[in-house]
Amino acid sequence: MIINETNNQAITISSLNKIYNQAKINGKLDSVNLYILNIIFKLLNGCCITLTNYEKQRLMEMYRKIYFHSNTICKNAFVEPYQYLKPKFFQADLEDCNSFNKFPKIYYWQEEDYNTISNDVFQLIDDTGYFITKSFDSYENFEIGKTINYSNYGKIIFLATNTLNTDVFKIKDFLNIEVNDSFTITYNDVINSTLFVSKNNYSYGDINFKIIKL
Repeated sequence: MIINETNNQAITISSLNKIYNQAKINGKLDSVNLYILNIIFKLLNGCCITLTNYEKQRLMEMYRKIYFHSNTICKNAFVEPYQYLKPKFFQADLEDCNSFNKFPKIYYWQEEDYNTISNDVFQLIDDTGYFITKSFDSYENFEIGKTINYSNYGKIIFLATNTLNTDVFKIKDFLNIEVNDSFTITYNDVINSTLFVSKNNYSYGDINFKIIKL
């Protein structure tokens, strides 16, 4: 969904009107979710504190859950599912137009929080805005072998786009040894992509991986 000042303001005004009308009927102002929504929006837009990418991702997930699941929040006609645009930022892959599945590629990154598990990432990847800062390369280059420099300590992630639930992949290390067992592999049918999350944390250094679609 698109989270920006214009949409947040529209959501706030329409939701306040809805909450007020409901209060006239039942005598109770139920504005807690709207209050929390606006606090999250201010935090995402640099109010008072500096956030890490991981913290921003968590806040975006909270914002989306409140927006889509709260009965007191009005749905803005201009808010589309699975998009996020922060003001003054642009989609990294210009040809994607916020729909990366049309151009098959493999995203790769490392999580900053070493406590991250596969389910944490799975809950975030249906938002294409999550990939704005993520690197990617073609299937062809990953089949040859891709050397990636890791500068943190944490789980390493791959996301193969434009896949089917029946697709089979092999992940190999620099010795050409299959290491599928070292990853939790799940399929996301919302974005038609296959997610690979390492079971162990990786430290600093260059690692060569091959990802082969059979």
